[in-house]
Amino acid sequence: MRYYEILKALDSNQLPSNLFDIEAAKHDDDFKEVYSNTKKAADIYLTGEIPSLTYEKYKLFDTTGNRSQYEDNYFGIRCRLTALAFMSIFDNDEKYILKLQDVMWSILNEYTWCLPAHLKGKSLQFDSNDVNAHRRTVDLFAAETGQALSEITYLLKDRLDDIIIKRVQQECYDRVISACYELSPAKNWEKETSNWCSVCAGSVGISAIYTIENNEILARLIQKLYEDMMFYLDGFGDDGACVEGLGYWNYGITYFTSFAELLYQRTNGMINMFNIPKVEKIACFPSLVKLGGGTTANFSDCAPEFIFREGILHKLKDHIPSVIIPSSKYRMKYNGAQHSRWAGFLRDFVWRKNEYRTPLENYETDHLFENAQWYIKNMQSSEHWFSLAVKGGHNNESHNHNDVGHFIYQIDGEALFIDTGADVYTKDYFGSNRYESIFANSAGHSVPIINGKYQSHGSQFRATKFTAENGNATIDISKAYDTDASFVRNIIMERNGNLTVSDSFSANQITERFVCAATDLPIVTDNKIVLKNKSVSAAIIFDDSKTDNISITPLEGDYFEKGIHKYLIDFSLAEKTKDFTININTFK
Repeated sequence: MRYYEILKALDSNQLPSNLFDIEAAKHDDDFKEVYSNTKKAADIYLTGEIPSLTYEKYKLFDTTGNRSQYEDNYFGIRCRLTALAFMSIFDNDEKYILKLQDVMWSILNEYTWCLPAHLKGKSLQFDSNDVNAHRRTVDLFAAETGQALSEITYLLKDRLDDIIIKRVQQECYDRVISACYELSPAKNWEKETSNWCSVCAGSVGISAIYTIENNEILARLIQKLYEDMMFYLDGFGDDGACVEGLGYWNYGITYFTSFAELLYQRTNGMINMFNIPKVEKIACFPSLVKLGGGTTANFSDCAPEFIFREGILHKLKDHIPSVIIPSSKYRMKYNGAQHSRWAGFLRDFVWRKNEYRTPLENYETDHLFENAQWYIKNMQSSEHWFSLAVKGGHNNESHNHNDVGHFIYQIDGEALFIDTGADVYTKDYFGSNRYESIFANSAGHSVPIINGKYQSHGSQFRATKFTAENGNATIDISKAYDTDASFVRNIIMERNGNLTVSDSFSANQITERFVCAATDLPIVTDNKIVLKNKSVSAAIIFDDSKTDNISITPLEGDYFEKGIHKYLIDFSLAEKTKDFTININTFK
């Protein structure tokens, strides 16, 4: 977007005085519950000590690889900021504003708003030529911090002390706004096609709109951030799929929507990012990746829970009527650092509308994401609800797992064939040792071991064919392995919910691996393995003449909820076998 177009849109407009309808939010059907839960947290924070970000904890990441000790305190402080700011806005009791200012003062005094894990191994290196390098590094959370402080200050400017307001404006400008405006070399996310670009650009843009009074400077910065946001959108194919999964879709789209709406308001609708053609398909992503009950197709590092930010999705529907709103019982709740980030937390209550709420629980879908090569099928039989998710793609995606040809299968929202999700986020998991983790390498997915080899990492290791419709998916995964062998997988889900997985291949040595969830150890009898997960059961039926050995190995940890165990089921195929089929039949 051109600078002069932005400047013209900014020149004739200002932010509306009723940017957020606080009074209307107080009459929301669920406001009392939200208010009560947040008040309980805020009241605890009134007397508790603000956590300290000590050097001892700060240095742990680069000395031991541990990031949790520092980050627990870091996010704990932001939890306080969110709860106390919320209560200060929705409650006139002065005790909340007094403690809020203490928390804001603490944040303003932090050495850096960036996490040590995001300082690229340089958190302990002091640059005498740039003594503010760490202070002015803009990562996800520095940007979020600036956004939160700027917005809270804007909303409470009549009640905050003047020195707090002035310090927020100065620190946000120095640490995040000018760091972007002046092209700080510490900024490395600008052309990222992942949630980083959206969160950082969106947060900085919001902070700038609240902070910068000079329209010429603001227009220049918005021009840059608008271009950055286009890189975020480029991370989606024309099919609108987020290959990082729903959790990261929630994260990135929260800041895209928040920035786009504020820019829309600031320019009186003259700049409307919701009209960008691809945005409609991106906005429809959550409803298309929902599986049975409260679950989602959780490929890559995504968690299996289906959770969405209700206010964000409602705001998208304001602009994009085709957006489908799932049942409100799956909306994100206030329960810790990951769910108390200010931008999404506030908007979940001031943007949601009762008329958009539906009891929509399960709905049939048959959708192929052509670019991402994901296929999602949900259907109802006379007795059960069945869900299938199949993945092609390649092995160098954002938050990548080596999982070409992998699939998820559920009955009535209970998973039988699963994706185990992410490993614990550590330095190793995001470094050169990532694929030593069974969660990221193909050993932890329902894909074969071909001639003793797992899938390889890299965008060249991919599905070369992926077709899917009407419950029938075919994937050629030969090129996902560093081998000359061919391997084609066909998956069919019938109308009664029974699933057939048929593989054909040229390799001499094949181990068929399937990752399953069950409440009890799967039982093997002759040509059948019985899986039971809570109230649902299925039998894996196979030709035992084609197998030399069957092994079942438990994986550590529960799946999704306590008592649901994870298992690797391996079929070591007999020599000269060139095809193998399993039939998954449901029964009561």
